[in-house]
Amino acid sequence: MAETNENAAALPSGPVAKVLRGIVNVICKINKFSGELMSYTLLLLLGLMIFEVLSRYVFKSPTVWGYDMSLWLFGMPALLAGGWCQLEKGHVNMDMLYNKFTPRWKAVVDCITSIAFFAFVGVMMVQCFKSVNMAIVRSERAIGAWQVIVWPIKIWMPISCLLLLLQGVADFICNLYMAITRSEEHTSELQSPVSIA
Repeated sequence: MAETNENAAALPSGPVAKVLRGIVNVICKINKFSGELMSYTLLLLLGLMIFEVLSRYVFKSPTVWGYDMSLWLFGMPALLAGGWCQLEKGHVNMDMLYNKFTPRWKAVVDCITSIAFFAFVGVMMVQCFKSVNMAIVRSERAIGAWQVIVWPIKIWMPISCLLLLLQGVADFICNLYMAITRSEEHTSELQSPVSIA
């Protein structure tokens, strides 16, 4: 059975809608995969911390790279799970007012507030690209004993912004469709967070 996205499935039929449905499905699948993959890096972080504690306190031989690696293994999931968090509707929302709206008005509000979302993520992406570029140009190294080159780690910052931006686009497509064409009684399939079954 092919995986489908509830929001994408609610889009109308036709050639344009088919393309939009495909775009939404691909974006959601990418972010779901990214979020699940990042959950496994936390297991790597746990293993690294256990190894570092044993090395330091049991074998009296701490590593020079354990601290830096633990920071990166903690930061990478926090960054790359942003798109997944958007997919699962896990970001902060003004629920006090928002929950009182009908599904259609929620979609309208989401479309309007997406302007601020796209502006914020766009600025964040530009700044991340600048940071990566400077790290490459300057051959920036991490502070600490290990002093590894940091651009391979920093490259994940704009990638995470891109994933978040793409999920925002997918959400906007679905919200715009619901705000324009859906009556309030026919939006039950769009009320729950986007899921890929």
